[in-house]
Amino acid sequence: MHAAGFLSIDCGLEATSSGYKDENTGIVYVSDGPYVDSGENHRVSAGKESGIQRRYVTLRSFPSGVRNCYALPTIAGASYLIRLEFFYGNYDGKDSSSTLQFDLHLGVDYWKTVHADGDLVHEALFVAWASWAPVCLVNTGRGTPFVSTVERRTLASGQYQPDLTANQSMSLYPDDPYDRMWWPMPSEWSDPTWKNLSTASTIKQSSNYAEPSVVMQTAVEAFSINTTLRIGIQDKTPNKFMLLAHIADFQNSQLRQFNFSTRVDGEPFQYSPPYLSAGTVGNIDWFTAEDGVYAFILKATSASKLPPMLNAFEMYTLISHDNPMTFPADCKLFLYIYSILCFLWFTLLHSCNSSVNETLNWRTRIRIAVEAAQGHIVQRVRKKIAAGNISLVADARLGGAYEVSSMWKVVDTALLCTADAGAQRPAMSAVVVQLKESLAMEEARADSGVRGSTTSTVSDTISATTFGPSAR
Repeated sequence: MHAAGFLSIDCGLEATSSGYKDENTGIVYVSDGPYVDSGENHRVSAGKESGIQRRYVTLRSFPSGVRNCYALPTIAGASYLIRLEFFYGNYDGKDSSSTLQFDLHLGVDYWKTVHADGDLVHEALFVAWASWAPVCLVNTGRGTPFVSTVERRTLASGQYQPDLTANQSMSLYPDDPYDRMWWPMPSEWSDPTWKNLSTASTIKQSSNYAEPSVVMQTAVEAFSINTTLRIGIQDKTPNKFMLLAHIADFQNSQLRQFNFSTRVDGEPFQYSPPYLSAGTVGNIDWFTAEDGVYAFILKATSASKLPPMLNAFEMYTLISHDNPMTFPADCKLFLYIYSILCFLWFTLLHSCNSSVNETLNWRTRIRIAVEAAQGHIVQRVRKKIAAGNISLVADARLGGAYEVSSMWKVVDTALLCTADAGAQRPAMSAVVVQLKESLAMEEARADSGVRGSTTSTVSDTISATTFGPSAR
């Protein structure tokens, strides 16, 4: 039923658990232990467990650090849907859902603000740029961030457009091949005069959006040929929107034709929905409405014999990329940071004063993995830091958001571990002491009110690439 490339994480599930299969969907959920290195496991209060799905029973909270991230495995260039679910369940006994909120980031880019008593599901599409992607929870001072599930779904090539994040949707669907969620249209958006249409016939999917047939088998129709079918929202923020309408006609005996637009003053687009086949119409370019009104407006043409109809729709907001993207051509400085982390990784797995032959073997492998045929990485790092400017080896996308003394201590420790003579390399116990001191400096900086990360994964050092919408 489900396509390959699913990763379903039940947050807070014990790391020793082998996972389980959801009885309703057949989806296998696993522990989040391998994907995050911070946080605490919790269980919702006993009074909240009754009647909820198993994946909502446990959760992971992040009481320490400003920014905590899940590192999800990906394939560079592939498209993914990411979904996070949040069920508070009074796990901490504070009954603070009405005031608890925190932010979600995709890499370094703001994605969404989570309100514990609001929407429990948030989705986004993105194009991966590396072998993993950071999905981060950011403490904004309004309570401890938490998450119940983290899900990653691989999408077919060419589905949807980049740089989107989902905001609203229509129709409920339990069997989407990419496990997308389609929601019922809010009652306040509908008109009591609309007619409900349905068909038992299979609706052919479009290649770009793969709309589930069952979603397209129901629709609403304007009351009469002289009635405009209109669905709209108001958003006076400077966000940019994209609106998509999915339409398939259930009959082909009479002409159904209408003018479609996404704003009152917009230029209408004439459209006739295909018979038993999903078609999509919407605004091509991102836009911000001056009056803050975004809408689907469908009005029958003079030639039409039937009123306009609508099967499903999607509304997207654009994730703003205020920080530079990380593409292969931009990775020069990052490689230096990465090389330092690799050396430290080597240090922790193999004592710094181990045999020279073993050391050279591991160091050779690491250099090849980090920067094949690009020269001696140790010498290049040493040359960069000789100028006395730590920013020359720190990723520019960090924006200087680190304790300089802490960064120097990490660099110095890493370089000591690269000494050719084993006697000159520090013992592991000494390295651990240095790293702890560096961490303490960074934590002190964070506690002083400077925004930063003390408990996030390596993924925090990379900015996100092209992120996009979630299919609703």
